Amino acid sequence: LELHRLNAAAVRAGRRVPVALRVNPARVPVTGSLHMGGTATQFGVPEADVPEALAVARALPGLDVVGFHVHAVCNNLDAAAHVAYVRWCLDWSARTAAAHGVDLRVVDVGGGIGVAFGGEDPFDLAVFGELMAGVRPPAGVRVVFEPGRWLVADCGYYAAEVTDLKHAYGTWFAVLRGGIHHFQLPTSWEIAHNFAVLPVDAWPHPFPRPEVRDTPVTVVGELCTPEDTLARDVTVSRIRAGDVVVFPNAGSYGWEFAMHEFLGHPRAPRIALGDGAG
Repeated sequence: LELHRLNAAAVRAGRRVPVALRVNPARVPVTGSLHMGGTATQFGVPEADVPEALAVARALPGLDVVGFHVHAVCNNLDAAAHVAYVRWCLDWSARTAAAHGVDLRVVDVGGGIGVAFGGEDPFDLAVFGELMAGVRPPAGVRVVFEPGRWLVADCGYYAAEVTDLKHAYGTWFAVLRGGIHHFQLPTSWEIAHNFAVLPVDAWPHPFPRPEVRDTPVTVVGELCTPEDTLARDVTVSRIRAGDVVVFPNAGSYGWEFAMHEFLGHPRAPRIALGDGAG
């Protein structure tokens, strides 16, 4: 249907527009990654349906089929495996284009370059560049990467005050003045996202200050839903009400990705810091 919509718009404008078909491959031979191919998803054309989709696209006068978009891995920290994935995308695209009469000019391999949210070894860009130097795309083919998250993840932090410490049925909870309405990434992707506890020694209240030491805590927000959980059973050396919990790598899928104003809670302020150079 989207091909027909695009064709109708192109014909109305008297143009022929380039299109790349997004593909959901049946199998991607890559390790060290979350897989996004070969499963039921709303994204892309299943590999078995690609011939039919190409036939439709090539028959529409307003469309010029230029290649394929294959976004089949996510948060891959293995540089060598990612090179193998890129090579596979190029080989698959060249074979499919030749089989169906497509003049291949573009292969978009998507994103997938990972961020070490849990403190793992980071993606080795030097190794990736060295190995990619040996990959030769077909003549005349432009290769597109989408490394947006990797580029900006470490440009942001999410910081929230600990409002309380609560013990329930064997679990300690650190309750934040925040949550998934500010920072939803750990919950949505079910990732183990590292955090640090920034100590705040001031305690301007006459009542006792809750504190735990050398204890696993589950970090939760202030919303009335159990989904509002940012980290589970992470041992901290010390955490107190009034301290600040800081999540690094929040520059992508952070503030923009959150459930703003959920249940009427205010949005988190964003603070931009420069380097003083102007």
